[in-house]
Amino acid sequence: MRVFFALTFWEKDKKRITEYRDLVANGSIKGRFTREDNFHMTLMFMGQVSAWEVDSLCEILEDLYNDLDQGVGFDPLIVDHIGSFPKRDREILWLGIRKHDKLKKLQKDLVRYLLEQAFQVEKRKYTPHITLGRQVLMKDLRNEFMVKPYPIPIKGIALMESKNIGGQLVYEPVEELIFRSV
Repeated sequence: MRVFFALTFWEKDKKRITEYRDLVANGSIKGRFTREDNFHMTLMFMGQVSAWEVDSLCEILEDLYNDLDQGVGFDPLIVDHIGSFPKRDREILWLGIRKHDKLKKLQKDLVRYLLEQAFQVEKRKYTPHITLGRQVLMKDLRNEFMVKPYPIPIKGIALMESKNIGGQLVYEPVEELIFRSV
């Protein structure tokens, strides 16, 4: 099973993210753009894991949830820019998140829990973002997109499975813990 840890969003907020995905898609020649159902913010990609590892990862998920003021969660994330990760002659385009101390602590705590359980973790610097499209080839070398800062409330935290169903990438929660209202 291929899995990752993520923060999840409410459906109404996914619709708002879709507006930015469509803006990027309209400014591109081609690309694979994220389906609305798949919008999330990755905390850590784990890759292929065994069934017993999934059990351990779900325990870590519960520990993280409980560490967040007993599941209260945290203030909304503020989306304020569009960025990219270059990949050969194409890009991964994403919606960027303003600095958020509690999010940074959550991600560091996740890394600590994973290392304590002898899991491998990515070494690269964590850049919080919401992926809008992969393998994107833009019409212009650098199109500027304006993003008016806006808050995105967090629905919960999840261990997600990534799978291909009928040629379509689908993300489904293995376990999702919903935050209580602040």
